[in-house]
Amino acid sequence: MVCLFGIGVATSGVISCAPGCPQGTGTAANVAHNTIAPISFLCLIAASMMLGFRWRGEVETRNLVIYSLATEVTALGLFALLASSL
Repeated sequence: MVCLFGIGVATSGVISCAPGCPQGTGTAANVAHNTIAPISFLCLIAASMMLGFRWRGEVETRNLVIYSLATEVTALGLFALLASSL
């Protein structure tokens, strides 16, 4: 998931959107950018959740579970705020 995030961010960086990144309109590059970027950020949020569940079973990393899952919940909330502002 982290690799998919990196590939998505790199691709979104290369395929830049039109000024203001208008939603649903613009060039093909704009549409591609606005499609790839949210998917890549959701991959990173999913990776945080997966790590939290993976660390749950290990004694050494059990304290990271709360941090990882809190990061996921916070990131999902901020992603929802961003999506609603568009």
